[in-house]
Amino acid sequence: MRLPLLQLLSQAIQMHWIVDTESGQVYSRRYNRPLKGKIDKDGYLVYGLPGSNSTVPAHFVIWWATEGSLPPETINHRDGNKLNNRRDNLEASTGAQNTAHAGRLGLMAGSGPGKLTEQTARELRKLARSNGNVVQLAKRFGVSRKTVREVRDGKTWQTIEVSA
Repeated sequence: MRLPLLQLLSQAIQMHWIVDTESGQVYSRRYNRPLKGKIDKDGYLVYGLPGSNSTVPAHFVIWWATEGSLPPETINHRDGNKLNNRRDNLEASTGAQNTAHAGRLGLMAGSGPGKLTEQTARELRKLARSNGNVVQLAKRFGVSRKTVREVRDGKTWQTIEVSA
């Protein structure tokens, strides 16, 4: 029988880990040294849960160690640094608050000053519509292939006019 993730987390904190909430660091009780962890695809530090194939984000560990539970929705990193897991840098938030915060800090695609200016978006659209290679244009402008297609198809930068 597999234990639920939160029960595994609770056991890990009680039996295997020492959690320093001030530094945001988690230590092995057995070896008395910091856990290495890994950076996941979203840029968060995660730790493997003992006795499981599951991982848990470091900010969950820190929050759980101080609060004894997780917040109803999500945990926000106040400074926007996903690797700064000090308890004073973490706050409970709703998904909408978290998204708005990331937007204010420019951490989300399309939320801050993007890589394209009006002039470069106009040039990109013109080149993309004249049978430009999406991969080459993405490299040239330093954006994703999806961004090239969205600019080309008018899904983004709708207000720019392209001269023939």
